[in-house]
Amino acid sequence: MVDTILVPIDGSAAADFGFQQALALARPLNARLVLLHVVDVEPMFLQGVGDLKDYRKNLRDYGEEILATAAVAAQDQGVQVSYYLRETVESSPASTIVAEAVRQHCGLIVMGTHGRRRLSRLALGGDAELVLRDSTVPVMFVRAPAKTGLGTSQA
Repeated sequence: MVDTILVPIDGSAAADFGFQQALALARPLNARLVLLHVVDVEPMFLQGVGDLKDYRKNLRDYGEEILATAAVAAQDQGVQVSYYLRETVESSPASTIVAEAVRQHCGLIVMGTHGRRRLSRLALGGDAELVLRDSTVPVMFVRAPAKTGLGTSQA
C-alpha cells in the first residue's frame, strides 16, 4: 500500500497535471503528498555576479509560492501534505528528486510529462528520464493533455 507520494512541481502545466493526478490518487489511498520544488543553482553561474544573489532569491521565492499554493489545494481536498524546497549545486534535479523520495520514505513518485512522441529524452525530459532510470521507488508518469487549462494556482 502506498502511504506517501512524492510530487515534484515546477509551475509547468505538465507538473500541475501530475500534481492533480497525485492528489486524485492520494485521496482514496489516504496517502500523504510530499511536494518538492528543486532550484537548480548550476545554471545560475551563467548569470552576472551582481545578478546571482537576486536571481537565486527570485527562484526560491517562486518555488515557495508554488509549493504553498499546491499545499493549500491539497489541504482543501483533505489530503495530508508536506512540502520542501531543495537547492542543488553539484547534483541534478533528478538525483535530488530520487534522494528526497528515499528520505521521505515515499512509496511512489508521480510526475507529469509533456508526452511528446519523440525520443525518450524529448518525451519525458532529461530529468524525468533520469528519475526513472535511478529511482528505487516506483515512478508513475502522467501525460498532460496538450492544453490542460490547469494551473497550480487554480487547483
